[in-house]
Amino acid sequence: MSSVADAHFVVPSEIQLLVFDLDGTLYNKRRLPLRLMWACRHSLSLLLAERKARKQLKGVWFGSEVAFYSALFSAMAKFCASTEQQAKDWYNSVYMPAMVAVLQRCYTADDFLLSQLPLWRAVGKRLAVYSDYGEVEAKLRAVGIAPSLFDGLFSAPSLGGLKPASEGLLAVLRHFGTAPCDALMIGDRPDTDGDVAKSIGVKYIQYKAK
Repeated sequence: MSSVADAHFVVPSEIQLLVFDLDGTLYNKRRLPLRLMWACRHSLSLLLAERKARKQLKGVWFGSEVAFYSALFSAMAKFCASTEQQAKDWYNSVYMPAMVAVLQRCYTADDFLLSQLPLWRAVGKRLAVYSDYGEVEAKLRAVGIAPSLFDGLFSAPSLGGLKPASEGLLAVLRHFGTAPCDALMIGDRPDTDGDVAKSIGVKYIQYKAK
């Protein structure tokens, strides 16, 4: 099942696990790329290299966090004529802290989802975040969402590869002991969130934060 939710949506009663994308789903990421460019204006070559590298690695499964980041930093280094160590240092000490800071300063959680999360938990649904970026807990706090509302926080890099690699979402389901038919993926991007759900038979709702 795949559907588009323009406003509110109802979770089917048989669903046991709700898996949420983060960026663009739990908060509206409008103008985020431009704000990150300003925040990283002194290292734009590395920022653009990171974006190119992510596009290159999209959907590729590496099997571990170490292997994924090694591939990411290697690709970044090639795109901007830096070293892998320089790419790693920038990513960890400049880029990800800048992303969290921008979210805290400029973004807030989607009102509908924020209101529904405790209600879904109250009726026995288990909730998880599955993001293509790290620092999931810090980013949730930055937009005003308590990480404790979720039963599990997962980043695709820490599992071994970006969406729509099916292995990552399968790992999330295994963590909860949930069959694909009992799970629902909620995300703003059909080419990543939708495709990874479709690849393993998980229901999908396209939802863009307001």
